[in-house]
Amino acid sequence: MTIRTLADAATPDTAVSATVCVVGAGVAGLIAAVRLASDPLVRVVVIESGTEGNPDPATEALDAIENPSGNYLGNLRARRLGGTSSLWDGKLLPISRTDTTDRPWVDQQPWPFDVAELDRYTAEIEALMGVDSASYEEDVAPLLDPAGFLPRNDPDFVQRWPKRPAPADLNTAHIVRDKILSWPNIDVWLGATVSTFRFDSVTDRLESVVAINHNGQSLSVSADEFLITAGALESTRLMLVADQHSGGAISRTGDALGRYFNDHFGLNVATVRPRDHRRANDAFADRWTLGGSRHLHFELRPDVQERGRIASAYADFGVTLPETSALGRIRSAVDAAKQRRVGATAAGLSRSLPGIPDLVRTAWWRYGRKKKYWPTDAVVEVKVWIEQLPEWGNRLVLSDATDSLGQPKLRCELTKTDVNEDTLRFTVERLRAFWDRHLTDTATLDWIPEVGDPKARLVDLAVELAHPAGATRMGTDPSTSVVDTSLRVHSMPNVSIASSSVFPSSGSANPTLTIIGLAMRATDAITERLQSRRAVEQAKLGE
Repeated sequence: MTIRTLADAATPDTAVSATVCVVGAGVAGLIAAVRLASDPLVRVVVIESGTEGNPDPATEALDAIENPSGNYLGNLRARRLGGTSSLWDGKLLPISRTDTTDRPWVDQQPWPFDVAELDRYTAEIEALMGVDSASYEEDVAPLLDPAGFLPRNDPDFVQRWPKRPAPADLNTAHIVRDKILSWPNIDVWLGATVSTFRFDSVTDRLESVVAINHNGQSLSVSADEFLITAGALESTRLMLVADQHSGGAISRTGDALGRYFNDHFGLNVATVRPRDHRRANDAFADRWTLGGSRHLHFELRPDVQERGRIASAYADFGVTLPETSALGRIRSAVDAAKQRRVGATAAGLSRSLPGIPDLVRTAWWRYGRKKKYWPTDAVVEVKVWIEQLPEWGNRLVLSDATDSLGQPKLRCELTKTDVNEDTLRFTVERLRAFWDRHLTDTATLDWIPEVGDPKARLVDLAVELAHPAGATRMGTDPSTSVVDTSLRVHSMPNVSIASSSVFPSSGSANPTLTIIGLAMRATDAITERLQSRRAVEQAKLGE
């Protein structure tokens, strides 16, 4: 129907009603909202804290969390239409099946449903995001690596091939905008941060939410169903607030809310030194062979994880272009042009002229060879990423401090464990052996000094991938989980959560594809409940 901003509302206090209220307009929220609104009998209202265009500093500051240990820096969020999809590079990869099954060697229970059930949504997601439909696994290697530069059937690592949407499709708001603007039964309210949850004190059913802005305006939304899709951190904060406002509807049945918080930890462990630059570029670079971009992962096999008694892990390649390179200067010039800095744009273009051969090679590799070109002065690093296993003591809680809207901030209590260190160390050693078996003719690796120092703690050097998860985990027991297998909060019959915060464990895959699949699963469950109620109401009318 339209996209509105609370600051432009005609009155200080606005009240609207809906069939479903979606809180959060990121990738999960927008896709869920459009999917729900495909039924013309369902009216959807989406509430988003951020706005469009350039981020508002006051709104972005609401993302600040208390981090007393200094162990968590992964709170990359974007309060704007499209959420963090406006910032990411958008890798789509299914979570490995074995990462969701019973793993007794690391004391991990299976997910409460077979993750293969999410496969029913894969084709729909791929079509929506504009990526190819070929496999993500090593069986696609003959298409992506026909020359056989990369090892297959290795005993330690398996190739996995995430897909990236085209740049124009990275921001989910761009993908669904036409539907939002043209469908009569969907409204998006921007610049509105949820502050209050109003419950029926007898049934614990959520009746309405109130969102506010820095101008003192408010938006009240009443609905039959509520879907929280505000990202892992904000969804958890909102549920902690909702628990307070409901008189402890969640916490009186258990202590899982906020617990088991985790992320992915990553560390650049080595620099790649090509012996044969062209072969290294051919082997490891991103490629567009099947249309959309593919990015190489080497993931540790499940039997190897079990043998090492460690969590899931993978290695991939990152490329940095020096600012002094031709491509680096072109990039700086483009950034300057976007900011309308004419002098800097002209200077950057002028300094890049001696590097025209590299620019030509870049274009030829991209459109002729369907691969990303690595100039000889590019810095190529191998990064190891590990799954941080969910731990009861790693948690998110509400702080006593408040933000500029008077809302409680989050406090993160997180410890990097010996299991994290063991996973990093073991993966590095298997990677070293893997490289020696297959790739020394292509390139050597210069390992960081800490790899060779047994006293160094690698996990303390590692950084988060901004893939927070786990603090509203899914399960069948309300005493140890927050949502059920349909993503509905156990103790709040009309509230669901679609976020990585529901992951019982995270594996080592990028979470986006799984998050979207879970959002679709949640919308299917909500649709089924709405249709059931509608049938009951029609039956009553017919009596």
